Amino acid sequence: MSLHNQNKDSIVKQWLYGTLTQPLIQSILIPDATDVQLWKAIEDLFRDNKEANAIELENQLRNIVIGDSTVMEYYTRIKTISDLLANIGSKVPERTLVTYALNDLSSKFDHIATTIRHKTPFPYPSRDAVHAYN
Repeated sequence: MSLHNQNKDSIVKQWLYGTLTQPLIQSILIPDATDVQLWKAIEDLFRDNKEANAIELENQLRNIVIGDSTVMEYYTRIKTISDLLANIGSKVPERTLVTYALNDLSSKFDHIATTIRHKTPFPYPSRDAVHAYN
């Protein structure tokens, strides 16, 4: 490896080590690894955790509650979890997302939830539609 490539390799490794938490560094530390080997170790670690992450995110989605949040905050949390799941290959069907969103709406939104549940074809509200009910 040329001196120039060794310098680039060293810079990339320093950046990777500088952005990782200590426990993560310890789990992927490989003596004398190149930047490519280090990146592959990180990728493998996260790929191995993909199923566990999907299960955790799906549980969060199933158990989400509106609490004191606005409808828009609640919808945004559902959308964020859904996007995270899609990013790891576990896309959630739109119908399921709407069902989760409707399940915990407060009684002041019962008429809207009932209308949506009985509509044919099943509607998929946009952010604008949800924002109108805040």
